Amino acid sequence: MELLDDNELAKLVEHRLSSPFKSVKVDIDAL
Repeated sequence: MELLDDNELAKLVEHRLSSPFKSVKVDIDAL
C-alpha cells in the first residue's frame, strides 16, 4: 500500500469536503 503525497492527500480531502455525499457514494460503490 503506497502513501499519498501531501498534494494528493490535500486534493482528496478538499474533494471530500466539497462533495461529501458524492464521496460517500463512491466509497460504497468501491466496496
